[in-house]
Amino acid sequence: MHNRTIMKHYRHILLVMALCGTLSAYSQNGFFIHTVSKGQTMYSIAKMYGVTQDTIISMNPGSGIMIRAGQSLRIPQQSGTKEESNRVYHTIMAGETLYRLSVNYKVSIKDICDANPGLSADNFRAGEVILIPVEKKQEAKEGKSQAFLAVDQTGLAEAKELKDTLKYKTVHTVRSKENISRICRMYDISQNELIAANPALGNSSKLSAGQKLNIPFSSQELKEKRNSMEKIEQQLNNMDNSALINAGRSALMEDIPDMIHIALLLPFELDDSISDERKKMVEFYQGTLLALDTLKSSGISVELNVFDTGNDTTDITHILEDPAFLRSDFIIGPKYHKHIKAVADFARENRIITILPLTSDVEQVYNNPYLFQLNTPQSFWQSNIYDNFIQQFCSTDSTQVIFLNLPADSVDNDFTLNLKPVLERNRIPYLTMVIDTPVYRFNDTLFTDTVNPERVMNNVFVINSSKEGPLTTFLPMLQIINRNKHPFTETSLFGYREYQAYARNNLIDQFHEANIYFFSWFYSDLSAARTMAFHDKFRRSFMKQMMISFPSYAMYGYDIVNWFVNAFRQYGNQLGLHSDNVGYNPLHVGFRFERISPWGGMINNKVFFIHYGKNYTIETIDFDRK
Repeated sequence: MHNRTIMKHYRHILLVMALCGTLSAYSQNGFFIHTVSKGQTMYSIAKMYGVTQDTIISMNPGSGIMIRAGQSLRIPQQSGTKEESNRVYHTIMAGETLYRLSVNYKVSIKDICDANPGLSADNFRAGEVILIPVEKKQEAKEGKSQAFLAVDQTGLAEAKELKDTLKYKTVHTVRSKENISRICRMYDISQNELIAANPALGNSSKLSAGQKLNIPFSSQELKEKRNSMEKIEQQLNNMDNSALINAGRSALMEDIPDMIHIALLLPFELDDSISDERKKMVEFYQGTLLALDTLKSSGISVELNVFDTGNDTTDITHILEDPAFLRSDFIIGPKYHKHIKAVADFARENRIITILPLTSDVEQVYNNPYLFQLNTPQSFWQSNIYDNFIQQFCSTDSTQVIFLNLPADSVDNDFTLNLKPVLERNRIPYLTMVIDTPVYRFNDTLFTDTVNPERVMNNVFVINSSKEGPLTTFLPMLQIINRNKHPFTETSLFGYREYQAYARNNLIDQFHEANIYFFSWFYSDLSAARTMAFHDKFRRSFMKQMMISFPSYAMYGYDIVNWFVNAFRQYGNQLGLHSDNVGYNPLHVGFRFERISPWGGMINNKVFFIHYGKNYTIETIDFDRK
């Protein structure tokens, strides 16, 4: 067993779980402030906080037209449902510490860290929003004793009680022949203090055997406890947020098992043996089997339990109650939205990492910290594409972008619509033309340097469609453009992840000649040694060729199991905090997880640029490694 602790660098840290104080007034106006992050949409912000888009728009006039990174939005505190009434969203103020929040809200630091698995010293800063699980405040109101945790190099020490809020030290049971004077001497208290703690005694000095007496703290004891409390508070006030967060999170650490148990939930739909959808699920499963074989050869033990979830109307309650499912260390799947809610609730309750590789637009990922969504909607990683686009093509002032509209459609698609403001902010010139414009007109508009004719100038074409038809229409035209352009004028075509499905047979040569780039979060160069080795292993293992699909479901399953098993072995259910440091080089799929919010799930924000170069090379550009 591997004992996990991230507290080895901290010695004798005292962490007060909850101290007396008054409830913070930061949300007294019924709203808090959210600062828009890059890539966020009104839809995603509304889902994060469980409110409607219309509600946010009504509180922020003009936001319905457009929101931008850095913009401040007023978000209402919700108290409609039971779950909503048990949480408060808090905007961190300048100079505020995690300890002070714990005091103000009467919630333990551990509970705050537990509610915000993505909280770190880096993102605990002014303007960020965190979730306060205020249901804990009821315990403080009831006067229950609070605790602090002592943490040293060995990890989390045993919790001890600091009974500063208790009125009495103990209860004494009177023995035969005991009197008040003797009991007061025993506990070093005065008779007045004893009588004050036991009003029923009145002026009577008679006691009976078995009688219960409250024994108060002595004046000296109370003074010592107050001094002790002040010292602890001073120490906590001087601790930085990093130490407090790490200490609070250490309470969530668990031992990593020697045998890792995976539950795989797939809709095999065995009554339909020939559909492409079923074949994809089977190949995903076969890819996981090949991953287990690789892990076994590395000395890693994994038990895989496979469950057929049936079609999208099937009830999977029996799966959630299966003993094999209940002992899962992490879950892969399911596919259908109907099943995801039940599995997500189970994952939250049992703190089990759950990977969702087959479905996008999963609502539960906005508020469930144990969900990892791989098939992320493009809107989430679009901002990364734009940043990478600027880095790849527009690092100097020698680039022009040419957008190509379809003849019957002048409306920008979502990608080009949002790229244009990015170009404007970066002062990158662009123009829009119709895709069937005569070739000579394209040559007339190409970017050239009239002052210095030998300066290389770049022209990047972007078609306002990801479909194959417009691409195959423009490629021959681009060939003619290239043959007639100025010697120091360069051209390239930038496109969409769907392009890899079109890169086949006779189009491959045109891809290279067109100097095509496209973005994707998955890709495999079929001529690469690792890819060919995997295809060969698949063929020998299952006596068939892999089907052609995008992504390749066999390689998809292979990468997911390898990546998450390696991550889990290193970090357990805290792997979300360390997803940048997993020692596995994927074969097909890129992994770069970002948490939607400190209390939400993880989304895969990885994106590559694939480049079909003019010298017949295929390059996978990973901007995270540049």
